[in-house]
Amino acid sequence: MDNPVIRPLASKDREAVIELIDQLNNHEAEMGARRRTDRQAAMDCFEDDSSKAALEGGQIVLEVEGRVVGYSAYRHAEAPPFLPEAFSPGIYVENLVVCASARGRGYGQALLEAIEEIARKTGATRVTLGVVPGNALALKAYERAGFSPIAIEMERLIRPSSEEPA
Repeated sequence: MDNPVIRPLASKDREAVIELIDQLNNHEAEMGARRRTDRQAAMDCFEDDSSKAALEGGQIVLEVEGRVVGYSAYRHAEAPPFLPEAFSPGIYVENLVVCASARGRGYGQALLEAIEEIARKTGATRVTLGVVPGNALALKAYERAGFSPIAIEMERLIRPSSEEPA
């Protein structure tokens, strides 16, 4: 791994991060996830990450030779009431992405390690994240980092009653 620098997001990083989020949205859409793939979707996602970070979390970038090649947004989160107290507080990773051309170099692992260090410093006892079904590369990377499945989320789309067959 080259000498990456992980640092807090700066205003100068906005366009590079939006490009990374755009890559992520398109990558997940190719795997069958319902994702908007227009540039505005990436901008909206960045604004959502920024709003959450301003209230209860943060955003970090991974830079190599002056170029932002990785990004993560996270927020502090309490455990649901059905989990033992030992599982609270925690950090939830809203987004984690590494530029397609920079994958396989350990940058995703480095971002996860940075988030884990943030968790330790803030007294969090866990880090959780989600992964799109079918994203085998991400799933493998998360398992390598020590993550294990805790839930499977499912959904069913509901058609308006006007679309129901007669």
